[in-house]
Amino acid sequence: MPSTLPTLTWEMTALRIPAIVDDPQSVLDTVALCVGDTATWEVKDTYAGSLVLGCVAGSATPDLRVIVNAGIDAIGATPWSGEMFSGHAYRQTDMYLAICPDNGVDRDPFTNTTPSTVGATRFSKYAQCSMQLSSDDCNNVFVIAADEVIAICFQKAAGDQWWACVAGAMFDPPTDADGEGTPGRLYGMAVQGDDAGLAPTFWSSAQGFMSTSAGNEDPAMGCFDPVTPANFREVDRYAMTIGVQPNMSTATGTQVSLPVACYFEDAPANYAGVFRQMRFTHDGQMRQIIQNAAAVDQSYWVSRASGANADVLSFDQG
Repeated sequence: MPSTLPTLTWEMTALRIPAIVDDPQSVLDTVALCVGDTATWEVKDTYAGSLVLGCVAGSATPDLRVIVNAGIDAIGATPWSGEMFSGHAYRQTDMYLAICPDNGVDRDPFTNTTPSTVGATRFSKYAQCSMQLSSDDCNNVFVIAADEVIAICFQKAAGDQWWACVAGAMFDPPTDADGEGTPGRLYGMAVQGDDAGLAPTFWSSAQGFMSTSAGNEDPAMGCFDPVTPANFREVDRYAMTIGVQPNMSTATGTQVSLPVACYFEDAPANYAGVFRQMRFTHDGQMRQIIQNAAAVDQSYWVSRASGANADVLSFDQG
């Protein structure tokens, strides 16, 4: 039977400015404030250098946890040995993301040398999700959230560059049997890595957001395999095949967005599903809001800049 996942209702928070724009802990504290601005997510645990996020009471995924780490070297020169997502490496002043679908994060995930032993039954490993704060300022932070999925965005005002990450039950498989639980869903995350400004070729390049590239610190995406749930596998999205994207609005002004299909990268490259209510559109800007005739929010847009048009990841209501 087809997938029967519930409809997500997105909300976009206001911008918050870190008190110290080049300090990882200050940026992490700002993420916590943005999460507190949502109705669907909350901070479950706070440690020096770490946040453990989860859905609020009544969520369809109450055990889901997302770890956000500020790169503060508290335990030696090379923390997290073997605990980094493929292609990413620990650096002292970056922000990192990980997902644990089954709760159990009951100890400080930063001060343990192997975060996968902090109690989580499953752990994705850490992936870089921000600029390097030793050389770049983080001037704004905001969150887009719905029950089961959360996106965190960071801005470097110089050059109007944005970094972003998404985590949660973010993939919708074609049938419930192709996912985990009832209804079936796929738990995963996508990060931008160290690429500046969400990459100009937002969808058509291997370095585009919400894809997986083989280069160090490049965008990366993965999810837990529903057949072997302990296995966190790299995922990529189907590329757009047109060289120059047409504007995806009709002559009468209707804005169109397209589902994005994803597949497991390693052989035999099985189909995984589509992003849940996160779709491709063109042409738009970061934090743009699309409303219907009754002035009700229909979509929130994530793109590479606030002041220049580009491809868009559209968080759609329904």
